[in-house]
Amino acid sequence: GRGLDILAPFMLLYLRGPLGIDAGTAGILYALLLIGAVVGPLVAGWLSDHIGRRRTLVGYYVASAVGIVAFTAAGANLWFLVPLLLPFGTAVFSESPVLQAYLADRAVGPIRDVAFSVYFTFAFGIGAFWAFVIGSVVDFFGYPIAFLLMATSYLAAALLLVLVRERPAPEAG
Repeated sequence: GRGLDILAPFMLLYLRGPLGIDAGTAGILYALLLIGAVVGPLVAGWLSDHIGRRRTLVGYYVASAVGIVAFTAAGANLWFLVPLLLPFGTAVFSESPVLQAYLADRAVGPIRDVAFSVYFTFAFGIGAFWAFVIGSVVDFFGYPIAFLLMATSYLAAALLLVLVRERPAPEAG
């Protein structure tokens, strides 16, 4: 899904294009989604401090996948979209800050700078490639299939996180 840089622009294009929602209403719906970008990381930070970064990430990945499916199923129905977009935005935009905190917990000393360099290089590189893939899927198969692919990517991320054996975080110092 990739939150702000992939999911959000395609959602806005979908609202305005195939769903035919007027600019003012689409702007309000988009604003509800983006409020989640402010609220989400605050809630996610607190949550990840209390139940753990990994659990929080898995929960947000699953919530993001469910949110994408619900968004797609809602179509142009404002009675479903309005209450959906704020909590959905909260989930979608919380993944990146928690993932960065998870990395910071594990990479200490001189390796931390290298780890973050690699993380951001891959995150932006994959983001650019993912935008191309999603755009191509939209062109050939339509928005619902593209959103389904995004939802699947969130579930795959959750599954990978669950399957990877976790070592205790090293002690900083």
